[in-house]
Amino acid sequence: MADITTNGIKIEFVQYSNVSILADVSLHGGSQPDETGWLSGAGAAAGNYPGNLTPFQATNNDATNTSGGSLRMITIKYDKTRTNADTMTLSGANGTSLSEIVAVVGQVNGAANDHDIATFAGLVLTLEAEAAAANSMITLLVQ
Repeated sequence: MADITTNGIKIEFVQYSNVSILADVSLHGGSQPDETGWLSGAGAAAGNYPGNLTPFQATNNDATNTSGGSLRMITIKYDKTRTNADTMTLSGANGTSLSEIVAVVGQVNGAANDHDIATFAGLVLTLEAEAAAANSMITLLVQ
């Protein structure tokens, strides 16, 4: 299994080559609507408003007083060497937190008359290609 790490995102893969992240756009518009990390502050139970301001005091620790991470839009370039259903597994690296793939925003295949069937669960992306192709790209919304 091979992997690459860029901007705190690690991608592990088999049966792909020339994998790279072409774009990584942080969308600081906030977190998913059901995210409650912002309620916690530094000293309260997760997802619960503490009832006073003490837990919200200033800190230089990015792990506290955080909204739980914002959405990121990433574009991954890859060459697919076969037509089987193969996976890429994303994870956070170097202190970056990733919890799930939210959506496939777009996809471009490198071969004429080719398409990939893209499915995902958690941080695992599965691509099943109609044909092996170089210079394919997929854009994901991740949290």
